[in-house]
Amino acid sequence: MLYEKDVTYEFDVLYVGQAQGREKNRGALERLESHKTLQKIVIECLSTTPNKRTYILLFEFQEYNVLLMNGIDKIFQVDERIDKEHFDSLVEEVIGINLCPPENRMRQIVNITEAAIICYFKPIYNKMLVDNFPSSRHTSYKRYYDLEYNMVTIELSINNDYPNFVLKTDTNIIDSPWKFIEFELYKDDRPSMLDIFNRSNNTIKEE
Repeated sequence: MLYEKDVTYEFDVLYVGQAQGREKNRGALERLESHKTLQKIVIECLSTTPNKRTYILLFEFQEYNVLLMNGIDKIFQVDERIDKEHFDSLVEEVIGINLCPPENRMRQIVNITEAAIICYFKPIYNKMLVDNFPSSRHTSYKRYYDLEYNMVTIELSINNDYPNFVLKTDTNIIDSPWKFIEFELYKDDRPSMLDIFNRSNNTIKEE
């Protein structure tokens, strides 16, 4: 595929999956050779939309942690000892001291990333994680609930390299380098820590 700067390329997202299966010795290309869902997609697309091509986009994800602390709001404080233990766990997580083996840590990163992208786009060939993400019942990304992450944000950097690439379904679209996939992990009344910036901006405007 030749890339032209003045052309907008729109991709219908049909399926989202992990490149590495349960047999961890197989890479992405090896797994795709016998991927039943991929074979089904190719056959059905050839028969229903022969004027379109089927592309496989491979992404590599890296994790970045943002830690914001609010020392004023005591609503969710349990007691001083538990708060300190939880705070120490968060600091260890952010500075890179693994609380779980590196292999398990990366698996959880991939799991929550896959789930978030599936729930955002709701591709027609995905059957799981379409309507039940996020959930504290899912053990595949339990680490994020154990450490009480407030939010996960997925940035698909293909738009930074190729600004006129669009990923879309009937449910959602990524058509800008500044459009991210965001999910709050908690549905209770706790405010998002990022809301402090909105409150600060409103205060400045009022003054």
